[in-house]
Amino acid sequence: MPFDDLSFCGFVFSAKFAEADDNGEKHIILCRVILGNVETVVAGSQQYYPSSIDFDTGTDDPKNPKWYVVWSSVMNRHIIPECVVSFKSSINVPGTFWFP
Repeated sequence: MPFDDLSFCGFVFSAKFAEADDNGEKHIILCRVILGNVETVVAGSQQYYPSSIDFDTGTDDPKNPKWYVVWSSVMNRHIIPECVVSFKSSINVPGTFWFP
């Protein structure tokens, strides 16, 4: 399953902040997100719900998104857990953080 730039950035962010268990392993759930009908949401907006029932998700820019919002009213139908990735991380060691 290839990563696009946005999902790879999310994975790196999650990996960095995931807490290690007693064995020193970190665990991240990778999910598939069904976007459905997307509306534009301005960064810093206090919008917590879709502007109408026609929208399932929001984004900063539908043509070149940097982030997405999945509204709570549809999250149980639009976020599907696919697998758990478990790993031991050296991401907190200076000089080991790689970003494309």
